[in-house]
Amino acid sequence: MPKTKDLTNRRSGKLLAIKPTGMRNTHGNVMWLCKCDCGNTACVSAELLNNKAAKSCGCINKERRKIKNAFKPDFRNHSTNYSESKSEREINSRCDNDEAYSEILKYVQGK
Repeated sequence: MPKTKDLTNRRSGKLLAIKPTGMRNTHGNVMWLCKCDCGNTACVSAELLNNKAAKSCGCINKERRKIKNAFKPDFRNHSTNYSESKSEREINSRCDNDEAYSEILKYVQGK
């Protein structure tokens, strides 16, 4: 095995390499214990640290998802039941009588 580079105190994005773990990944790269700026630790391969491909422990993606989802409408509390087909919703909106609705629904579904 070739001698491994000392990556101690090398920064890659928010990660700071602390020490090698003694383990290797499936590609044979040494795994390093890294400390993220957010306070978490992560185990990252030397290849990702050398290429600056590892940016964080995952906190960057969590922040991006949080921001992205903040601008999405919340359909969970919407009154429309999306499991119903369009024709079922149309029938439901036109029928006030539950018994008539169920008869029409049976006819539409072919039961």
